[in-house]
Amino acid sequence: MGTRARPSRALAAIILGGSVAGLLSAQANSSSATALSPYRFEVVSIKLNQTGGSSDADFLPGGRFRGRNLSVRKLIQMATMVEDGQMLGVPSWTDAASYDIDGKTFSTEPVTQERKSDVMMALLEDRFSFKIHHDTKEGPIYRLEIAKGGPRLGAHGTSDRLMSTNASGTVITMKAAKISMPSLAISLRRQLGRTVEDDTKLKGEFDFELIWDRNETADSTAPSLSAALQEQLGLRLRAASGKIPIVVVDHIERPTGN
Repeated sequence: MGTRARPSRALAAIILGGSVAGLLSAQANSSSATALSPYRFEVVSIKLNQTGGSSDADFLPGGRFRGRNLSVRKLIQMATMVEDGQMLGVPSWTDAASYDIDGKTFSTEPVTQERKSDVMMALLEDRFSFKIHHDTKEGPIYRLEIAKGGPRLGAHGTSDRLMSTNASGTVITMKAAKISMPSLAISLRRQLGRTVEDDTKLKGEFDFELIWDRNETADSTAPSLSAALQEQLGLRLRAASGKIPIVVVDHIERPTGN
């Protein structure tokens, strides 16, 4: 009976080295997937909206998301955090088609204000084959600064994170808990339709309530947004010129099947 030849030491080293490299590569890929997974959906249902109704998007406890009658253009805005005029290359069908979406992310932690865009971007990439690139243009912006007299913000207490905006006629009430200044700047951008940059240099998270009249008149019971920021929070908006982010859509498809 013949004797099986043993591989040379050099060959054995190559085999062993390849095995170790493969293991390290697999571990790296696994770590990469784990790093991304909290912001991706573990399970998600996307169906064409057949009933109409109001357009709603809610991030719920347990890492869940519920959207109703959401256009794809709206999803793009949520993912990129830019206004309609800052998006280029968006196909016309993204306005015509609206969807009902129910899903759960890999993470069970509440989705913070800063991470909502990451979650929506993951949804678009996974189910709409969404690809973009970024650019900028010069234009008018606001800078959020500390007003004369200093800030009037309550330090965060024990309540859960909250950011809600409700309207009663033209009077708007924004209630916030555990909110950072960059998050406030994002919320103000949505109200003003213009880029707002946080220049307060205030660290940490805060609780506050902000009430203003979006159509302030002589008979208004609440001040304008600019006046409310100064009177109620000790902050101000300064008009300036700066770089406005632009999102260019390179590719997007109708969603893949559930």
